[in-house]
Order: sequence, then structure tokens, then C-alpha cells
Amino acid sequence: MKINLFKQLDELRGINPQGIYLLSINNNCYIGSSMNIKKRLRHHRRELRLNIHDNKYLQNSYNKYKICEYEILEICNNLSIIDLRKLEKFWINKLNPKFNIQDPVSAIGGYNQKKVYQYS
Repeated sequence: MKINLFKQLDELRGINPQGIYLLSINNNCYIGSSMNIKKRLRHHRRELRLNIHDNKYLQNSYNKYKICEYEILEICNNLSIIDLRKLEKFWINKLNPKFNIQDPVSAIGGYNQKKVYQYS
């Protein structure tokens, strides 16, 4: 079930889950992973509101439609960051999201490293 990102994160009250989440704007989506999904969703929300999100495709779509919804795809326990990124890649391959522009596994380390927002 998709929930408006700009409402309270009631679904996550009292918990700080690790796992995979989906952001959706106008039927296009972005899939991400985090050691603390609640903090990561708040980070997305803040950056979108301030028009400073790293992902310009996601930011431009939000600027146009002014709505973003989220859904938690999978909650995990005690995965390493590498294993969490591999699970994120599984979901990316399964759903083929429009807004994901980097491979979450191959972007670890090196020149094109994906920013790591793995809150704990």
C-alpha cells in the first residue's frame, strides 16, 4: 500500500526498520535500501521539499506533480550493507524503476560511488 511521503510516517512509529522501500511519483518509481528506512524517507522528503535531491529525475518529477508516495517492499534483519544493496538490486531488476540511475551494487566504491545513506 502506497502512503503519501509528506504525511506522518505513522506506519513506522516506534520502529526503525532496515530494508527496501519504493518511492512513487505519477506511476514512476525509485527503489532504495537503508539500514533505517524511517530516517532515509525523512531525508528524501527534506531534499525534495528543498529542491536539492541528488536524483534530478526524481526531483523534476516531484516538482511537476507535487506528490510522492512510499511503500516498504521488504523489512530485513541484520543484513550487511552489501547484502542489503544486493537485495535492492533484486527489486530493481524485478520492478524496473524509471528513477533508479545507478546499479546499487556496482556503485559501491570507485569513482561513481552511490552516496551511502545507510542510517542506523
